[in-house]
Amino acid sequence: LIVLAIERSSQFISSKLDIKPAINQAIHQVLPVFIIATLALVTHTRAYIWSDSPKEKIVDALNHPESVRANIEAGNSFSVFAKYALNQQEKDKYINQSEKHFRKALELKTNSANPLFFCLFMYYENKLNPPDLLLEQLVRKVGQGFMDSTTINALTNLTACKVDNFCKFSDKYYITLMKSAIDNPNTPDYFRSNLFRNMATFYSDAIADSNTAIILTKRAIELNPQQISIRLELVYYLTKAGYFETARKELDALKKLDKLSQYSKIITEWNNNLAEATISKP
Repeated sequence: LIVLAIERSSQFISSKLDIKPAINQAIHQVLPVFIIATLALVTHTRAYIWSDSPKEKIVDALNHPESVRANIEAGNSFSVFAKYALNQQEKDKYINQSEKHFRKALELKTNSANPLFFCLFMYYENKLNPPDLLLEQLVRKVGQGFMDSTTINALTNLTACKVDNFCKFSDKYYITLMKSAIDNPNTPDYFRSNLFRNMATFYSDAIADSNTAIILTKRAIELNPQQISIRLELVYYLTKAGYFETARKELDALKKLDKLSQYSKIITEWNNNLAEATISKP
């Protein structure tokens, strides 16, 4: 029945298009194969998410209800199930289960914002708007709670999500969230430097404000002056803003820092690019 339906579909499409016989024949040959391949991929995906691995994570949370890790893993599994749900009722059920496990993880680790990040990504992964209460709670947690590499990675991923316009919260909310994390007294300078870099990326790539990106990157350098990659980012923003001479001076300073010549090739390429940009500048 599926093959018959595919064949009829391809006939219908070709009949509606004014195409040559050769193309018509290609549609009859290729379209059924394409649709069958698509159905196979969907079926495979559904089979995978119901494989032992995701189910084992849920069982693990049931067997270890006081484990933060187990509850987060179970929440992530239910998030995947929701993404590939067959209908809205099934999707809602999985969303509720996912949120339940993330909330449980938060109860077990009240001084960390990490479970809230996983919950937030669960909503966006399923193309849903997170509750306002979750967004407000996240700001409070990153401003007061424990900060570790998982928290910083989550904020980095959130920045990329915002820049790509996948996460739909406002620019104002993003800035408030990042400032809250930066001002957190529990945030080490190394992490704080990375947060300034993330904000610089947002200002440069999301709202085309290279001047603010430059200011934020300089703040990041103050906190981590030996990190050459941050200085390369500064050169990028300076170039993007048209400050070619300043960018060239930064590259000269980079040569002195790069004692092992690890970045010599990149520095040379940037110098060449700046030379071309200066020549082509009106």
